[in-house]
Amino acid sequence: MKRRRKDGKLDNVILNESRPTTLKKYLVSNVPHEFKNKEQFDFQVSQPLGVEWNGAKAFREVNKAKVLKDVGQAITPIHKGKLPKTKFI
Repeated sequence: MKRRRKDGKLDNVILNESRPTTLKKYLVSNVPHEFKNKEQFDFQVSQPLGVEWNGAKAFREVNKAKVLKDVGQAITPIHKGKLPKTKFI
C-alpha cells in the first residue's frame, strides 16, 4: 500500500519529500563544546550577526576576541592539564 503524500490535498503543488544529500556536508554531527544541548546551539546559530541587524557597538561586542594581546607579543600555548573536561552529547 502506498503511503499518503503531504501534497495530496493541495492543488497545483508538488512537495519534494526526499532529503537533499548535497547539504549533508554543512550539517553538524555533534553539539559544540560551549553548548549544553541542541536547542541552545540552534538558537545561537539562528541569530544574525551582521552590522545590518545589530548596532555597531553590539556587533563589536559579539565579535570581540576572547584574548587581547599587543602586536608582536607571544601567546603561550595551552597545556593539556588546563583544558576543561567536557563530554560530547
